[in-house]
Amino acid sequence: MPVQSLVTYFGIEGTEKIFIFGLAEEVIKFLTVLVVMGSSSVIDEPIDYAIYLITGAAGFATAENVLFMVEPALNQNISFIVETGTLRFLGASILHTVLAALLGLIIGFVFYKSRWVKFRFAIAGIGIVTILHTFFNSFIIKYVEINGLLTLAILWLVTLFIIAMFERVRRVTR
Repeated sequence: MPVQSLVTYFGIEGTEKIFIFGLAEEVIKFLTVLVVMGSSSVIDEPIDYAIYLITGAAGFATAENVLFMVEPALNQNISFIVETGTLRFLGASILHTVLAALLGLIIGFVFYKSRWVKFRFAIAGIGIVTILHTFFNSFIIKYVEINGLLTLAILWLVTLFIIAMFERVRRVTR
């Protein structure tokens, strides 16, 4: 919400606005999970980053969806909640989970490398997931009439790719 205020204040519109929102969400998700994990010893294998980031993303998507529904609920706009809310719930939940998994897998591939290498991969990963987040949001805004099933189909295809990558990251060795 503070990012929304700043973007509105500076009059940023269009794709730049969508990009900034996506970047803010991805960075906030990542940093929140990083802070919660701290320097804990629970990260002891390459797949752990993806697992913890997915868990954080599920919580983030839930919070985002609840905040999105507060105003319509207060206005008793049931049709909006049923029509838009359901699709948004599915899309946002899957999107955040898929992007978190992708970021976690990117970092997991360099699990046994130095902190500097992990840091660079994390920055590159945040860039990649932010671009994908921007594409997703731009697509659903631009193509409102077809966004539902097509968007979910694309997300499910990406999910299948990520499932395949989980197995590869799980096998990363020194």
